[in-house]
Amino acid sequence: KLLAEKLRKIAIKYKDEALFALVDKNQAMVLKAFKLWDVEEEKVEDKDFQAMFCRDSQAKKAWKAKSSLFQDFEAFVEAVMKGSLDDEIIEEVELPGSDTDDYYEDTGEEKFDDGVESVDENSLQELLDSSNKHVLVEFYAPWCGHCQQFAPEYAKIAEQLNGESVVVVKMNGDENVVPPQFTVEGFPTLYFVPKDRKLKPVSYEGKLSRAAIIDFVKNHDHNHIGENIKEL
Repeated sequence: KLLAEKLRKIAIKYKDEALFALVDKNQAMVLKAFKLWDVEEEKVEDKDFQAMFCRDSQAKKAWKAKSSLFQDFEAFVEAVMKGSLDDEIIEEVELPGSDTDDYYEDTGEEKFDDGVESVDENSLQELLDSSNKHVLVEFYAPWCGHCQQFAPEYAKIAEQLNGESVVVVKMNGDENVVPPQFTVEGFPTLYFVPKDRKLKPVSYEGKLSRAAIIDFVKNHDHNHIGENIKEL
């Protein structure tokens, strides 16, 4: 609790410059992304290790604090942001690629092929500009455990909704620049973009379940999407 409160205060101070999170040491998928998980032993490399990381804007590197700097989160954040890194107290770590295929190759994780169309920042914007359909988009990260768990459910949502009225897509938010009309502060993040209000996407804040998300889409439909939803 003390650690969480200390981090919360620093997160508020630097909210416009960085994102902060506490991760359970049992979250293997996240720890693999930061090279803290022993793949052969299937456990965290050092059970007593408290790590602090800052990924760069391209998600290729992280910096790991050593020794006494563990006690001073703010000094660590300042050191990374200002580039005043001391090899004695901060270790630079090369991370698995943030590209989806690179991530699975680097970590050995099994990739789930959900069949959902992938877009980047350019193709998403083109879709929004040219499509006469509503758009449901998921912003995800390949290292995100919640995203991995949600993938089969999102595939079923896409299967039900894709059709004459709706296009269901996903974008790697760790690799691409998120268009300005969307606010993404964590993964997964879902938005419904009405076809007649492309600059006013609606953020989904509910449970990550197929029924709840389809109800959300229906509730924001002004063109009777419900009549075109397939039964599975």
